[in-house]
Amino acid sequence: MNKAQELSDLLEAKKRIGYKFMLLLDSDNLLHSLADKRLTIPLKKNAVMRDKGFWLGSTKQYVYDYYGSDPNDPEEMSDGEYEILLGYEYNMSDVITGDPDAPEAIQDQGVEFAVSKAKLVHAVNITKRKKLF
Repeated sequence: MNKAQELSDLLEAKKRIGYKFMLLLDSDNLLHSLADKRLTIPLKKNAVMRDKGFWLGSTKQYVYDYYGSDPNDPEEMSDGEYEILLGYEYNMSDVITGDPDAPEAIQDQGVEFAVSKAKLVHAVNITKRKKLF
């Protein structure tokens, strides 16, 4: 096996977790993008997202700070809308934009990056404070 193949195999073997916030609506039980509620995905454990740029945050805190709603502001969330924190498993070889190993990420400040493929492994309903899976 050559060095490039060994490195590729190591990158594939190291699974990581990236985080994302989406809305879950009572009306259709689908996850909706925060930027555009028309963009939806099913809430299904081990569902694999494939995209030209599926954006994730490197830490939970980063995602909370930049995308979470203010629990003290009643106008942030409508009735029947639930904020869901998602954990996606990805491989470094699937990172297409950004660097989850940037110094900011390592110092727990967090960064955003895009992957071409990620598997949904964790979901927590932040609004109801309940782990879904």
